[in-house]
Amino acid sequence: MNAASPHGQNTLRAFAALIVLALLWGYNWVVMKHALEFAGAFQFAAMRTFYGALCLFALLLIMRKPLKPRELPT
Repeated sequence: MNAASPHGQNTLRAFAALIVLALLWGYNWVVMKHALEFAGAFQFAAMRTFYGALCLFALLLIMRKPLKPRELPT
């Protein structure tokens, strides 16, 4: 299998995505420790949840997806 094959490209992309995800999650620890100097644990968790939901709703608007699911899982 060479790197030019579609399977090789998918593997390389998946590995690159894993590296980026690990770096982002790892750096999140630094951001969290810095933020906890200015806010308590409960306030930080509340802000994280609020702003995360706000970003997801903004993403729904940008992607023009409906808020209501098409079908509820049984």
